[in-house]
Amino acid sequence: VTGVQTCALPICGKHKSGTNLQVWHCNATHRENRHFAMVTSGEGPLHWASDMDDCIDIAGGNAANGNNVQMWVSDCNHEDMQFIIPEGGRGPLRWAAHPEKCMDIDGGQTGDATNIQLWNCDDNGEHPNQQFLLPFWKPEVS
Repeated sequence: VTGVQTCALPICGKHKSGTNLQVWHCNATHRENRHFAMVTSGEGPLHWASDMDDCIDIAGGNAANGNNVQMWVSDCNHEDMQFIIPEGGRGPLRWAAHPEKCMDIDGGQTGDATNIQLWNCDDNGEHPNQQFLLPFWKPEVS
């Protein structure tokens, strides 16, 4: 999420299929739970770096606003686990099966345990709740 010192998408402790994704403040603990691997452009799954067989998933393939974004163990090729990665590593994470849907920080909250959900890509994906900085993002130097 841009503009705040939070770490979106941490995996809290041990997980299983269906583990919820939430926003947590960045600190020195549990760094391994906040690392994901992905293609740098185009379309593909968002792998949890601690176990590359585990990926981010849209719960039940449900495209309704507010549907949960979760971890799923294995089968990262499923269409519910494919996302469109923003060029340059900054911007919305669109669900490839329904590109009009984006990952969204519930209510734009920055507090710990804020849910990450699926929502319409408001303002063509430019809404502040839908902006993510990916590991390969490099700030522009002017």
